[in-house]
Amino acid sequence: MIMDKKNLSILCVLAISLYVVSSVFSATIVLKSGKTVQGTIIENTGESIKVDFNGVPLTYYREEIVSIDGTGFAMSPLKKGDREALSSSKQTVSPTIAQSSRKWVNWYAGASSYMGTMQTISIKGNAVFMQLRQDFEAANAKKDVTQLSQIIKKMKDQMAAIIAEVSALQVPEELKKYHAKQLVVFQQINMATDKFMTNDTTALISMMRTVTVSMVEACQELKRVYIQQEAPGNFIDPVDMVIFQLNAVLEKLDVGLEKFSNKTKQPQPTK
Repeated sequence: MIMDKKNLSILCVLAISLYVVSSVFSATIVLKSGKTVQGTIIENTGESIKVDFNGVPLTYYREEIVSIDGTGFAMSPLKKGDREALSSSKQTVSPTIAQSSRKWVNWYAGASSYMGTMQTISIKGNAVFMQLRQDFEAANAKKDVTQLSQIIKKMKDQMAAIIAEVSALQVPEELKKYHAKQLVVFQQINMATDKFMTNDTTALISMMRTVTVSMVEACQELKRVYIQQEAPGNFIDPVDMVIFQLNAVLEKLDVGLEKFSNKTKQPQPTK
């Protein structure tokens, strides 16, 4: 069966939702060159930071950086004694939290690697869905049902690999509830793929609503952890924005669900 165009639009909404969620862990780095980089800080040695930019690791040195997340934190060059002290220390602390509470600094130093990995996985999931939408459109244009079935199988295999990757992560104790909720999101997405070929738009919208609700719950749990660990505003604010955007997606899905439910309830004309 050829996929309905409305279902393709729903697929795009889901991909956008995944991209929105991936922005929860992002940071804005302003460089002295005038360039601004948006990504996740996945490593900080004190002399340089490594940023995950859409799956590509980029390295920037202290001397290149003006500020991170608009905190105005000065990245002045290290002195010789500072370099020696840093090289002998295994602890890495992101400069985005340099003016934060000691509780947050200590916690974030241990959790940042996990959070960076989760963002990379979310971006990967978004890429899978965007490619899926393009492939579906091409197969739909050719009315190639066999190719559509192959695309669904490929997508399920890719999602299964992502689920396995998420399941294998070492999770900080405080983030285990968040991790479990995020794992449910990926599992629900994988279950939803079979509905894309049914042309049952009401069932598909309902499934996408379930996925989006799970995304909201995961973000709310992450916000709870951030508050508990005394996170600065530049970490909590992006989570609030993501929750707001996902709720906007939910409103659109609710409108669509009501619209298509009413259509199915309309009496058929008598002959």
